[in-house]
Amino acid sequence: MQIADAGSVALASLLGGGGIWYLWRGVTILRRGRATWRWPVTEGTIVSAGLGTWTMMGEVGSADLVMYIPRIEYDYPMGDAPDGRSSLRGRTVMFGLDHLGYLAERGARAHLASYQPGQTVSVIYNPADRTMAVLERGQRGGYLWLFVGLMAALGALILILGAAFGTTG
Repeated sequence: MQIADAGSVALASLLGGGGIWYLWRGVTILRRGRATWRWPVTEGTIVSAGLGTWTMMGEVGSADLVMYIPRIEYDYPMGDAPDGRSSLRGRTVMFGLDHLGYLAERGARAHLASYQPGQTVSVIYNPADRTMAVLERGQRGGYLWLFVGLMAALGALILILGAAFGTTG
């Protein structure tokens, strides 16, 4: 490999590492979302509901990308616990929603309208780990994470092949 290819190798390493992380994240969201269809349901209570935002700064002269994320906290029974707690507090509405959200504020507000403080709700929980719970079955964005991961991994592969088989000058 040529010294001139060191930049390509470094970029390929970053793309490859990022791609692996995005792939892992996508698979995790998809698996957890699928598992919620088999989990039992208990009754819980909405403690708070609000709107959070996540902002990705745009390039100079362009607008920032703002994602609107429903932030909902709920309590649900835990059963007998050694530490004496009788309930848990959940914050996950649906797997993936906390990282993806909505591009339009009205979409997030419409989602929030279903959850009012004090309201009784169905809480879907993992029987093997009751600390893992959601308000809605399924997932959001898992396939997007997979796609981004695959594109990053493909970019890394192209850079590596280019550095290994490319010619200089």
